[in-house]
Amino acid sequence: MKNPQIPKGTPVKDEDKIYYDLLKEIEKTQISTIDESGKRLIDRSAAILGVFMTIIALSKEFPPPYLLSDPKTIPLAIAMLTLVIISQLSGFLLLMPGKYKLFQYNLTENEKEYKKIRKKRSVSLILEALVFSLPWFF
Repeated sequence: MKNPQIPKGTPVKDEDKIYYDLLKEIEKTQISTIDESGKRLIDRSAAILGVFMTIIALSKEFPPPYLLSDPKTIPLAIAMLTLVIISQLSGFLLLMPGKYKLFQYNLTENEKEYKKIRKKRSVSLILEALVFSLPWFF
């Protein structure tokens, strides 16, 4: 088996180095960006639950007459509140610390562990965002 011939490289241009540095910075801050997004969605879902609870507390009668007039609205309201709570719980799952391995001498395993963390948090954020936005389509 012959060794493949390696093509000659060209020197790195300054503009290419800027893009490389930018992508490295984005990769470095990716997990903290996901965490911040999760925190924002938790804040928003908590605010919505606060508004619902305030409406319930300040209303003279519960459930309000407009919910009782149409039998379809009560299950929709319950489903909406349930989805907001599920969104908040998935946000907590996103921010919950986990057990991760740190390999002192094996950089390949460290990279695999980082990708596992990023994938877990990305999936949790996508789930949280979908469940949070789903009630607004009712």
